[in-house]
Amino acid sequence: MPKKEAEGRVLLVFLLTLAFMFVEIASGYIFGSIALLADGIHMGTHTLAFGISFTVYMLARRWYIVQILLIKTYNNVNIY
Repeated sequence: MPKKEAEGRVLLVFLLTLAFMFVEIASGYIFGSIALLADGIHMGTHTLAFGISFTVYMLARRWYIVQILLIKTYNNVNIY
């Protein structure tokens, strides 16, 4: 079964990146810094990548569970 440790770590990194992205965008807006705004928007692309990675982990885990259920179901069916 896929390890949930890696999935949890990706989720943690996703949430941290998302939080810092919002802080940078808000700071850039408040202080009028184009550099902070640009970096915050750039961090949005990293956040998107981590979100995709987390989604793939979830889908892989679900697909693994579905495969196990299908194998158990088809192994219990007797066809004569």
